[in-house]
Amino acid sequence: MNYKIEHCNPFDGKHCNYWMKLEHCGRYLFAAEVLSKAGTFSVLDLSCAEGYGSDILASHGLNVAGGDIRKEYIMTASLRYPSVTFFCIDLDGEIPASLNSVNAVVCFETLEHLKRPKAFLRRLPTLLRSSGTLLLSVPNKRYEKTDENGKNYDPYHLHIFDKDELLSELSACGFTVLGVYGQPACNEMYAREHDAIKGGVMTQEEADGLHKYDRGSILGMSRIAGYPTEENVDASYSYIFVCRNDAKF
Repeated sequence: MNYKIEHCNPFDGKHCNYWMKLEHCGRYLFAAEVLSKAGTFSVLDLSCAEGYGSDILASHGLNVAGGDIRKEYIMTASLRYPSVTFFCIDLDGEIPASLNSVNAVVCFETLEHLKRPKAFLRRLPTLLRSSGTLLLSVPNKRYEKTDENGKNYDPYHLHIFDKDELLSELSACGFTVLGVYGQPACNEMYAREHDAIKGGVMTQEEADGLHKYDRGSILGMSRIAGYPTEENVDASYSYIFVCRNDAKF
C-alpha cells in the first residue's frame, strides 16, 4: 500500500491504493452510523481534505462542517458538496471560538501530521459539548517504517503513536475511551495481494483489474473489508478511538 501520499480520496477513480481507499471510506461510514445512532446533530470533520468524508457524514442526516489547512482542498470540497460548510483551519494554531460546542468531532489520520499533536488533543474537549463524541484515528506504530535513526520514511508523518500511550493521553485530556477499533481485513488482503504479485502468481495489472473504483463499488467493499471492528485491532494499519468528552472545566 502506498502510504507516502498526503491524502487519499476513495472516489477519485484512480486505479491505485485500493485497500487504503476502503480503509478511508470505511472509517467515515462507521463514524456516520455511530453518530446517527447516538442522535448526534452537529459534527466537525477536521482535516477533511477534499470533503468526501464530510459528504458521507452529511448523507446520514448530520449537520457537518469540514475544515482543512489546504485552501485548494476547501475550494474543491465546496464545489463538490454544497450541502456541507467548509472552511480553512490550521490545527497547529488557534481554533476559533465559533467552532465550540459541537456534538461530535471526527478527526481521522491527522495527529501524525501535526507539529504539536498533544496541544491539539488538549484543545479538543473545548470544541465538544459535555458528553460529546470524538472519533479519532492514527496509524499503528507497528506499520510505520523508520530508518536507523527512528525517522519515518513517510515525509508527511511527523510523529509515531503507541496505542497505550495515546489512550493515556486521551484520558488525561478528559476523554473516556468507549472503544478501540481497527480494519485488519484490509491490511491482510493487501499483504496477500502484495505477496502474490511479488511471488509471480499474478501481475500488478492483473490485481488492479480485479478491483472496481466507481463510487458504489468502493462504498460496498468498504462495508465488507474496510468497516471497523473491535477484533484483532493490532493487525490494522490504523487504530480508531471512539471517545466521550468527560472533561471538567
